[in-house]
Amino acid sequence: QARPETNISLEVFADDPTEMIRQARLIDSWGDEFNYDVYVKIPVMHYDGTPTTPIIAALAAEGIKLNVTAVFTFEQIDEIVDALDEKTPAIISIFAGRLRDIGIDAHYIFSHGADERTRTNKSLIKYLWASSREAYNFIDAQSAGADIITMTPDLIKKVNGFNKKEPKQFSLETCQMFIDDATKAG
Repeated sequence: QARPETNISLEVFADDPTEMIRQARLIDSWGDEFNYDVYVKIPVMHYDGTPTTPIIAALAAEGIKLNVTAVFTFEQIDEIVDALDEKTPAIISIFAGRLRDIGIDAHYIFSHGADERTRTNKSLIKYLWASSREAYNFIDAQSAGADIITMTPDLIKKVNGFNKKEPKQFSLETCQMFIDDATKAG
């Protein structure tokens, strides 16, 4: 049953441009068939590092909603935004967690993306905070201006617990856990 407030992204499993386009068209057709908002997930580059922007441009021009994934740089955002169509919704998935793993603040990338969306008047582009590492990434994504965040069920459970426990109580529980561990260890 369709949930109009949600969408689903399904990835192509090819590196050959012709096959990527064929798979993207097939995946796109599933949305109509099952009355669901489907985005086709396309990696930002091919296996050899060549950008997929020609494929992105062709599919967006056909009206196929895309989720361009594995995005890490300002240059990639610029190329993707320029390739996208003004009338076709799209998601750009910025791998914020992995950027932070190498010491880069993802906020700057999201800010640049928002500027590009405005510069090009492509208001149907949404930015996704991908590869969350901790519950606080929910707040990070909001402050960075992300439109969407992907999180594991464990992280979502922690987000649902925000502001439900005082830090002092959490400290006490943690200290009690230490003594319980020590007792169990003998």
